[in-house]
Amino acid sequence: MVGYAIGQNNLKTLRLNIKAAYASMLICLSVSITILVSGRNFLPSLFSTDTAVLALASVLMYFAATNQSFESIQTIQAFILRGFKDTKTILGVTIIAFYCIALPVGITFCYGYISVPDFALGFFGEQGLHGPRGFWVGLFCGLVSASILYRFRVLHHYRKLKAELKAAEAAAATAEAAAATAEAAATTAEAVATTAEAATATANTSASNSTATPAKA
Repeated sequence: MVGYAIGQNNLKTLRLNIKAAYASMLICLSVSITILVSGRNFLPSLFSTDTAVLALASVLMYFAATNQSFESIQTIQAFILRGFKDTKTILGVTIIAFYCIALPVGITFCYGYISVPDFALGFFGEQGLHGPRGFWVGLFCGLVSASILYRFRVLHHYRKLKAELKAAEAAAATAEAAAATAEAAATTAEAVATTAEAATATANTSASNSTATPAKA
C-alpha cells in the first residue's frame, strides 16, 4: 500500500498507510510481548525439562521480548523503504547493523572481553552478560542501530517526495498562470483586431459617402 501511495504521489494516503502499518505493528507487538513475558516459564518447559536450561531460558525470554520491540520497528521501516524502491539502503543497513555492530558486540559480551559493572549484576545476574545473554545484547544493539538508520532514511525519502510534489504544484500553477495570461493576451489581440476592422469599415463607409455626394450635386 505504501508503494501504491508513492506511485500516485499522494502524501495523505502515504501518511495514512504508514500510520496504519505502525498501528498494526503495535497491536502485534503487544500480543507478542505479552506471550513472551507471561509464558517465560511455561514456553521453555515445552522443549526441555532441564532445570538449568529452564532457568536460563526464562531470563532470555525478557531479552527476546525487548528485542521484539525494535525488531518490529525496523521491519516496518524496511518495508516502507521497499515502497520507496530503496533496497540498497536496506542492504547497507543490514551489513552495518548486524555484521559490524551486533555480531562484534555479541561476541565481546558473550566471551567476556568486556565485563558488566558490579552495579548491573543485580539486574543481569551473577553471570552478567556472559554466554547467550551477550549475544542477545549484541542483537539488541544491532536492531536499535537498524531502526535509527532506517528512520533517518524514511524521513529523507518522505521529505524529498514532499518537496518534489510542492515543486510540481508550483510549476503547474505557474504554467496555468502563463496559459491564462496567454489566453488574455489572445483575447486582447482579438479585440484589437475587431476594433481595427470596425475602424477600417467605418473609414471605407465615410470615403464612399464622400465620393457619392459630389456626384449627386
